[in-house]
Amino acid sequence: MSELKDQYPEQIRSYLRYEREQVVAQAIPIPEMVLQGIYFLIHNGVVEYVGQSVNLFARLGVHEKLKKYHSLAFIPVKEKKYLGIIETYYIEYFNPPLNIRKVADSLNTFRWKESLNRYRLKQWEKRQ
Repeated sequence: MSELKDQYPEQIRSYLRYEREQVVAQAIPIPEMVLQGIYFLIHNGVVEYVGQSVNLFARLGVHEKLKKYHSLAFIPVKEKKYLGIIETYYIEYFNPPLNIRKVADSLNTFRWKESLNRYRLKQWEKRQ
């Protein structure tokens, strides 16, 4: 985790301290929270999805498959501008199966790529 964390800007590294066991241990029943931050959908002790939200209840309402998850973990993030970059870190760290993304290539077809997260990191760094 340390090598991956070192690739991220210093001002967000304090948010990147959570290991899998800590995320799972912090999981609470889904109806008990409404917050801004990063959330983790967990099934059988495995982080299957990492997302971000400024209104957790509203966001979870759009997850049709939510009932399959045993629990949810949440990391509050005070500054909205950090949500995307922190989410990117945890997607790269956990590599959850439901966070696969499509990125258009030069032929205007779609390929599965992890480079989207790297692109988001570079765009965030340019704005700082």
